[in-house]
Amino acid sequence: MRNVKRHFPSVLLCLCAGLVPAYAQTNWAVKNVLHISGVGGWDYVTVDSATHRLYVTRSTHTLVINAASGKVIADIPGQKNAHGVAIVPEAGRGFISDGGGSGAVVIFDLKTNAVLGKITAQPDADGIIYDPGSGLVLVVSGDGGVLMTLKPDVDPIHGKIDPPIDLGGKPEFLASDNAGKVYINLEDKDQLAVVDIHARKVLAHWPVAPGGEPVGLALDAQKGRLFIGCRKPQMMIVMSTKDGKVLASLPIGAGVDATKLDSG
Repeated sequence: MRNVKRHFPSVLLCLCAGLVPAYAQTNWAVKNVLHISGVGGWDYVTVDSATHRLYVTRSTHTLVINAASGKVIADIPGQKNAHGVAIVPEAGRGFISDGGGSGAVVIFDLKTNAVLGKITAQPDADGIIYDPGSGLVLVVSGDGGVLMTLKPDVDPIHGKIDPPIDLGGKPEFLASDNAGKVYINLEDKDQLAVVDIHARKVLAHWPVAPGGEPVGLALDAQKGRLFIGCRKPQMMIVMSTKDGKVLASLPIGAGVDATKLDSG
């Protein structure tokens, strides 16, 4: 996400469902309001359900928050323009994409929240996830137009990212099926790039029409569907992972950013 899209909210709203199935949900309501103080805008919010922690990037630092109480557990410093956080429990590490300057990935310890080091990346390091299928941390660079990868056990001081994969456009966010394929929004091309992460090459570019400027992305790997939040025009595109066919286009509000699938 670019700087122009950053927001400066004073609260984080947590929503909960009622007693009806998600597909028939009609009574969503605010369950609690967590007041997230501190300086700086924020981008992606990452949830670690195992530890009940929220990771909120705040431009120059990242807050670690107790999801139940809203209390700040730690404040991880040292970023120029933080965007997202990827958690790798088996490695005991977290990874922060820092798009400021020449770009970097900040590595921190999940138990102590101490910064272990910083890996040089490409400018505008943005969306970041952990892909258990390949065992890699995946990061996209909007300005560089590439997908970057690194191993979770990389040397946090002297380590380097792997040779980047050219995507043919400016990526925004990404999703993995944990079976070898990674799907990446190309905001400036109105397309979705399909990447074979093992072969490290782009397999296809699928248009998101009638949507445009795709930014949000979520994947239902079991049902083979991608949910793509588009800004112009404002709609949610439902796409098949089999062939890129658009199955539905649904109207949404302005300013879509992140998109999340909630257990079906």
